[in-house]
Amino acid sequence: MQEVQQVYALLKQAKKIIITTHQKPDGDAMGAALGLYHFLHKLGHEVKVISPTNWASFLNWMPGCDLVLDYEAKKEEAEKLFVLLIFYFVSILTSCIAQNAWSKFLQK
Repeated sequence: MQEVQQVYALLKQAKKIIITTHQKPDGDAMGAALGLYHFLHKLGHEVKVISPTNWASFLNWMPGCDLVLDYEAKKEEAEKLFVLLIFYFVSILTSCIAQNAWSKFLQK
């Protein structure tokens, strides 16, 4: 769990953070991005979610979906925001945890 602790250490000071999804985000991608948005926002960070493309309108019920920026539709506005880019944070964090578990398994 050292990797998770290292992530939390990076989040102690308020930062400007951009979260992005894959193209044509589905419910999993949009939900993960918005969940991370709300988490980081509560920690005091300035957070923006940018989707590379539009998304299905049935996802608009998700809290914060109205704050997501469609890169294709508003490219100029989106490019002004790039300070820190997090690619689908949940998958990266999961990958770090899996790598740690795998390395511990190999050490046995």
